[in-house]
Amino acid sequence: MQRPTTPHTTSSPGWRLLLRRARLGTLLVCLLASAIWGFEMWRADNRVFAWTKPVSVLVVALVDPETPLGSDELSELLHGFLSSPRPLDGNVAGVAKWLENERAALSAGEGRVVDFSCAGPFKMSEAPPGPPPADASFLGRWSATRAFLGYFEDVAESLDVARDGYDVTIFVYFFAEERAALYGKQHSMASRRDGLGVVFAPLGRKHLPYSAALLAHELLHTFGASDKYEGSRCIYPDGFAEPDLNPLYPQRWSEIMALGIPLEAGRERRVTELSDCKVGRTTAAEIGWLER
Repeated sequence: MQRPTTPHTTSSPGWRLLLRRARLGTLLVCLLASAIWGFEMWRADNRVFAWTKPVSVLVVALVDPETPLGSDELSELLHGFLSSPRPLDGNVAGVAKWLENERAALSAGEGRVVDFSCAGPFKMSEAPPGPPPADASFLGRWSATRAFLGYFEDVAESLDVARDGYDVTIFVYFFAEERAALYGKQHSMASRRDGLGVVFAPLGRKHLPYSAALLAHELLHTFGASDKYEGSRCIYPDGFAEPDLNPLYPQRWSEIMALGIPLEAGRERRVTELSDCKVGRTTAAEIGWLER
């Protein structure tokens, strides 16, 4: 009597081998995609401009929803900060000139460092999200930071601001002096990876010179510079504009990434304007002006 034949099924060795290879191929594709993503993130986090041409920077002026913007004085103030061609301590043109002078002083090159374009002012309909609580977890802080940056990315999209045409975008968020207590916990910040910075600035003529210093500080973050302070103290030697000065105190200027002028051990004066600041050699190396 003839034995019945058994039909081939998907459990045969050949099919099992194909399934194993398919799973392995899928795994390899996922690993390759992860590696490419990780490399792109690493490259963005370590980007240094070649400085063969000026960096294109878009400055977008935003105004707090509760801050009145109807007076001619405020309009003139904002226009002078954003668009005046005359370089001053308290306007965007002054920041461009300061960067140019600092690079020349370090014998790191001549000519324009940045090309600024400005947009706004735009009146906001809602304020940005606040900072995370002091006891927030790492995940909580990360989520709050992403939500904060996402707010400004959404603002750029809603205002049809073409960020893609620029190397860096800096948002300057103005608020009325009487709302300073509300914004006291908001910190200016910048992301080198995203090429995006945010500056919070009280709206008033006397505040513009300090706002220009903050603009330069956050802009240099997007170029790759790190903070040079710990708590409220400048870090020696990198956070000192003249670390080799003898005697060391008092310092004459602030290192731009420290924003403080050490007067004696344990005592400093916070900067009030951009002319108080210098680019130190460590910062210059971080952003590619000098060799490390």
